[in-house]
Amino acid sequence: MSPSIELLSKVEQPQKQEQEPKKILGFNVPDNIVNVTGWVTQRKSSEGLDLGPFLDSLRPVDVALIEKALPQLKSTTHDYINAPLKNAFNWDTMAAHLGPEWEGEWFIVAFRSVRKATADSELLFNADVESQKEAVESGGFLKYWYADLNQHKECLAMCLWVSLDYAIKATRKPLHIKAAKLTSQMYESYKLERHRLVKKAGETVFHVEAM
Repeated sequence: MSPSIELLSKVEQPQKQEQEPKKILGFNVPDNIVNVTGWVTQRKSSEGLDLGPFLDSLRPVDVALIEKALPQLKSTTHDYINAPLKNAFNWDTMAAHLGPEWEGEWFIVAFRSVRKATADSELLFNADVESQKEAVESGGFLKYWYADLNQHKECLAMCLWVSLDYAIKATRKPLHIKAAKLTSQMYESYKLERHRLVKKAGETVFHVEAM
């Protein structure tokens, strides 16, 4: 111990204030408003959702995806909000967890938005929650990922579906329509992107293809 450090250790030092953990953009983000993990063996969720249509929509590869790959989903860049979707997430890590024996194709819709300063965040969140629950009961809905706003009020949300047909079916449901009507009130601008997520047998990578 150096003399200066030893001297400081013998006198009363001001106590260090506890600091909140530094938030890392793109990693410490809210996730899974509606969480399908563990639902593949029961017909009702803990919230009372009817999981029959959800369970009936699942192929064996979807069950494997839910159990093995989706829990690994993470963003891989601090600028995930603006990065191309194929570069924004750890798709290949997920594919490795799924394993080379599985193959399948899924549908992704990504929603990039800039929120208005006057937006009612609580109203928006509640509408989001209810429409996601409705999507689960509609069938084919596998994952909802969303992130905090950045300093420019930009945000990214992403839904993963068994197929495009299931996604289209959900957009016709009343709570989704109600939530969609909020867009002009809540956002300065927004953009919808559609992608295929493809996994080929013998590979441990996902292919993210714009539609």
